[in-house]
Amino acid sequence: MTNLAASERASLSDLLDRVGPAMPTLCEGWQTRDLVAHLVLRESRPDAALGAVISPLAGWTARLQKKLVRKDYTDLVNRLRSGPPRWSPYHPGGSTNC
Repeated sequence: MTNLAASERASLSDLLDRVGPAMPTLCEGWQTRDLVAHLVLRESRPDAALGAVISPLAGWTARLQKKLVRKDYTDLVNRLRSGPPRWSPYHPGGSTNC
């Protein structure tokens, strides 16, 4: 991960820690809990992306998101802070860099 990407990730994680799970976001209807769950899902479950492009799989993606939203907020923020798993396409060694 580049220094800039690591710095941005740390700043976002710090902000999420400060504001807590119930702060509204610019995504209508989403709170910070929803946003961090989405980011963790995106980086850790590439299969979830299928629901965004294949309509019949949208329910699968929504179920994964709902499951993550129920997890401990601090744990989710810490997962985001630590970066994508090594096998993730979003990991710096993967095909898509953050």
